[in-house]
Amino acid sequence: LYHVGSREEYTLPTCFLPRTLLIIAGLCVAHNICLKNLALSHEKATTANLIHNLDTALAFIVQVGLFGVPAEALSLVGAGLIMLGTVCLTLSKILGFNCGTEF
Repeated sequence: LYHVGSREEYTLPTCFLPRTLLIIAGLCVAHNICLKNLALSHEKATTANLIHNLDTALAFIVQVGLFGVPAEALSLVGAGLIMLGTVCLTLSKILGFNCGTEF
């Protein structure tokens, strides 16, 4: 989406290729959501959650590696905490840790 003038408005580009790429990206996101919902119905929630949260790490890799946009330190810390929490929960399920309460 392109910024138009000094106003806070965005509009679709008029060129064919950028507009087509934006539409394809939107369709890919919708497809991604559908597949994640399907995975949640077939996989354990812990496994599906781990894969879902890997999107955060992959987004940073694409941001820095492909687009060359440096990630901010606060964003990296936040993403690291998300990944650390997910890995800890997954390991606790795999290793069978139980604090005596079931939800």
